[in-house]
Amino acid sequence: MRDKQQLIDSIFGLHEKMNRLSMCYPVERWMKLDLTIDQLKALILIQSHDKISFKDVAQAFGSTRGNITGIVSRLVQKGLVTREPDPDDRRVQYLMLTAKAQKLLNNIKQKIITVQGNILSVLTVEELAAMEKGLSAFVKSIESCILNQQHKV
Repeated sequence: MRDKQQLIDSIFGLHEKMNRLSMCYPVERWMKLDLTIDQLKALILIQSHDKISFKDVAQAFGSTRGNITGIVSRLVQKGLVTREPDPDDRRVQYLMLTAKAQKLLNNIKQKIITVQGNILSVLTVEELAAMEKGLSAFVKSIESCILNQQHKV
């Protein structure tokens, strides 16, 4: 029987292989997306907040406001992001997604769900039950780690 570390290593290997294979599956859809990786990352970051400042985006990217300005300007030109000045501090601008960006990200999410649903549909009921059990344990572990991190801060 394998020990705990061997199982963890095996899971990491399977996860890496799963990610590599699943990214190749719909590659033509990704290639048609008229966004750079940094633009897509910025949209996802902005989506995770109601609104977010340039400064916070730059910090998340590990970059400067100047470097982020080009990314954001192109997203504004594409009608995907709006800038909103802070009424209390005119030096601060908040970024928000437009309805067009929300629709784009929702479409991407739906396509991913469709692809993953097609892949899962090949599995037997027993395989799906085992996968659900394992993923449920993993989610509980993540939630526990997040909760512990919040108490340490």
